[in-house]
Amino acid sequence: MPSFTIRKTNDPADVSAFLGLFEPNGESSMHARLVVDEGEWDLWLAHAAGQGSGRELAGGALCREMTDEAGARRGVEDNLIVDREFRRQGLARRLLGVIEAH
Repeated sequence: MPSFTIRKTNDPADVSAFLGLFEPNGESSMHARLVVDEGEWDLWLAHAAGQGSGRELAGGALCREMTDEAGARRGVEDNLIVDREFRRQGLARRLLGVIEAH
């Protein structure tokens, strides 16, 4: 089982890599692209330790702040994706924990 490193980023190349995870994994990236286009978001990427560059993109989570019905600011998880190769290893749970802590 690989170890994962999770980091926050706003680098355009990282955003592109995150969006590129959706279609190969049978998911639509339409909503994630709309959130990114709005401009106010936070992105965390998870990398698996491995061969070569040593960092293979394993998944990511996109979130943003929104105002609820009572007017309070709340964090909202918009999109979370884990590459099929890395599923069933607790990565989605770890990503959710990171954005909930944020």
